[in-house]
Amino acid sequence: MDLNTRLSQPLRFVRHRADRPPEHQVEAKVFQSILIERYWFAPQIDVALPRHSHAEYQFGLALTDPGEYFYRGSYHRVPVGSLSVIHPGEVHSGCGFPQRISPTVFYSIYVPGEYVSDVMDMMQPKRRIALPFVPIPILTDAQLANRFYRLFQLLREPGPMLAQEAALQACLRSLFVRHEREPVVQRNLSAMPQAVRIAREYLDAHALQEVSLQTLAGVAGVSAFHLARAFTETVGIPPHRYQVQRRLDQAKRLLAEGGSPADVAALTGFAHQSHFGMYFRRLLNISPGLYKTVNSKSLIDRP
Repeated sequence: MDLNTRLSQPLRFVRHRADRPPEHQVEAKVFQSILIERYWFAPQIDVALPRHSHAEYQFGLALTDPGEYFYRGSYHRVPVGSLSVIHPGEVHSGCGFPQRISPTVFYSIYVPGEYVSDVMDMMQPKRRIALPFVPIPILTDAQLANRFYRLFQLLREPGPMLAQEAALQACLRSLFVRHEREPVVQRNLSAMPQAVRIAREYLDAHALQEVSLQTLAGVAGVSAFHLARAFTETVGIPPHRYQVQRRLDQAKRLLAEGGSPADVAALTGFAHQSHFGMYFRRLLNISPGLYKTVNSKSLIDRP
């Protein structure tokens, strides 16, 4: 089934008990170093996500009308059938439309920048920039969207790993060959003040450990006040939120691999499961228990 056929079909609804409101749900799977997610946001529940960032590229495919993104200082409408591209380290947020009468369904795939660079270097060994950059965050490229839709279907199911990886690399090459441009301003480590770059690298390496602002400032060689202000201005969020998001990135992968919320909370540095659940719900609008592996039984409409 291609994307146009899928978009022409009505959605089937998740069945819920009459005495309970509908709940958002997510299916997830880890393929090598890559996280694949399928979101089902319940109707008539407003979806508003806080500003956050990811260490990887995030590619999203909208199967219904999900709302809009805040990204690189502007709001961007997300049409049905569009493909979104969020670059590593870029702070963004999502907002749905209240009083929706149908579910919101979209796919996300998170690909490490090193993987993307390796794929592109096979085509262009003398690239001038480390990470390819797409200046338009919402692409209305029907052919490319259809390729990504087929990729999502392929990666969600068991199959030959070589074929799956070849399809992934082909999609990435097609995306960047068609839409890559030289960045006007790209937020990356080389463009950051040295103290912020050191602090960010330290948090990436110690995401699961307790780190005080004084310790982080000492590592970066500046005062705590200066670091907190410079980090927030440069990265877009304060150091403590950046560390929590790196922990949640790890937590999503562990949940996608079948880990229990209690075990995942302990493994990702949260003091207790309720603390983990609070931050998880704040970022994703669902509880960790509703973030399920893709091979678990699901009442979400398919494909």
